[in-house]
Amino acid sequence: IGSPNETKETLEETVQFAIKTNIPVQAVMINTPYPGTPLFYEALKRGKIKDLEAFVMSLGDALDLTVNLSDIPDDELLRLRDEMIERINKSVKHVSPEERLKRDIELYGEELLKKGLEQVQNSDLSDHRRKHGFNEEVVCTG
Repeated sequence: IGSPNETKETLEETVQFAIKTNIPVQAVMINTPYPGTPLFYEALKRGKIKDLEAFVMSLGDALDLTVNLSDIPDDELLRLRDEMIERINKSVKHVSPEERLKRDIELYGEELLKKGLEQVQNSDLSDHRRKHGFNEEVVCTG
């Protein structure tokens, strides 16, 4: 979220997509204009980055709001993000592991799902995945 042209309506479309596909979420990432990307140059052009060095030093991950390129005020965008997560998760219907596996194959394809499940088995990445809202309980049971 936080992209140019993002509106409350497009945020709602995201919520409805997650509900329709029955995908629980623990995090909604914020579009971060990393240096060298078209989004970065858009942020510069729009005057959203005042101090380049301070901006680069503030870059964390996509859970942090560094630059909001939408017209939604920062505090409202963060509040809406929290509401999105809550609404989506309240609407998710729990399914059996077999149903979840079938759905995941339909969404991602067998090869991509297999690669994802292999990464889940890599315990070295567990802390990173948790920090970024990856729900291992949902994926690991599929």
